[in-house]
Amino acid sequence: MLNKLGFGRPAPPAKVAPAAVNPVTQERQLLAKHREMVRLAVKGTLNEHGLGPTWVGSTVQFASSQGPGNTMADDLAICLVVQEWREEMLRYLPALQKKIIASLARIEPGINHSRHAVTWQFAPDCGCSVDELPAPASWRAKASVRAGPGTKVAAQRQFDLPPSEMDHLVDERDDIPSTFAATQPGFLNSVPPDFSKPRK
Repeated sequence: MLNKLGFGRPAPPAKVAPAAVNPVTQERQLLAKHREMVRLAVKGTLNEHGLGPTWVGSTVQFASSQGPGNTMADDLAICLVVQEWREEMLRYLPALQKKIIASLARIEPGINHSRHAVTWQFAPDCGCSVDELPAPASWRAKASVRAGPGTKVAAQRQFDLPPSEMDHLVDERDDIPSTFAATQPGFLNSVPPDFSKPRK
């Protein structure tokens, strides 16, 4: 009888409240995951396009510690670091950046990677031998007019080649045969209609 009422039975184990998740630890783990993701994207992109595996490195931080609703966001501040100087690579850095972001989207498709803040940095020991800027006049000589899509910009371009016969005006050249029949001024045979009176 007492056993039916619960007397004499061993007490059930007390329910232990789950340990509270330390937000600092959780943020560090998430940041470590993102850093590894960016590292894989950079190394994979360099390898895919034939660049040296040590030419470009990366550092990663959260762009903001908390997102909407006090939750950690996935927006990253990615700094791509040129670790080895390759002058021929510099003009392709914007294209390389796009390829790395595309690689991130393949690795982690559930994140909006267009919101990452990407910057570039040159390591102090990257090997660049240039430490002075050229004379100001050299920039004006190399300047070119950049036209946006759908716009017409008349710019005088400088070429190193000497002028050729093709640079002369067509009127000044007599070596181009004419394929058009000779024309003479005259009047049209047809009389234009009279639009002064409305038709009935």
